[in-house]
Amino acid sequence: MIRGVLFDLGGTLLEVPEPAEIIVLALEEKGILKDLQEVSSAVATAEASFTGNEFIGKEHWIEWNRRVLSNLGISPARKDLASHIDSSWWSRAKVSLYPDVMPLLKELWSRGMKMGAVTNGVSSDLPYLIDDVGLGDYIEVRVSSDLAGRRKPSPRIFLHASKEMGLPPSDIIFVGDEEELDYKPSESVGMTPVLISRKKPAPLVRNAISDLGEILKFL
Repeated sequence: MIRGVLFDLGGTLLEVPEPAEIIVLALEEKGILKDLQEVSSAVATAEASFTGNEFIGKEHWIEWNRRVLSNLGISPARKDLASHIDSSWWSRAKVSLYPDVMPLLKELWSRGMKMGAVTNGVSSDLPYLIDDVGLGDYIEVRVSSDLAGRRKPSPRIFLHASKEMGLPPSDIIFVGDEEELDYKPSESVGMTPVLISRKKPAPLVRNAISDLGEILKFL
């Protein structure tokens, strides 16, 4: 019996800019001009270079920025710039809710469902990403990489969220927009995984949706 729903944030509940767009703006402020396509490539290479949980929380994102800068030919020694990009990230990122979010959350709330969010971001970002956009009354459980000590796709972050909800994984739906980070690992711990694919054809997975309202059919 499903009694709780956990959500990824960016790309699932929140519409956020691509990371490369934020990097371009941050570099422009420092007088460094880089093409969006070049930065996108540097971001993809940096992302692929992480193999596990060698860095957690804010440390991960500073190292992530440092690797992007290195891929762009900007001195890896400029950890100060990597830290600056991290600390000012959300000041450059316009975050908004997808139109289908609030109707679903209100319906789940009316049914007495527990709700929560799991993110590879850090706990200091959560007030901005949850409370400031109007999700605070609905998202009761908040799990970030620094609080869990692991990043997605580690099963441990999903099990941590299950414990925080006070529910076994079998009673929880996990909704995310990435098959490798959200769908597969949540399924591996016994949750019901749901993949939302808004802008492109969904991968061939059992539980795929294009609108959050479709989650109700899994309850």
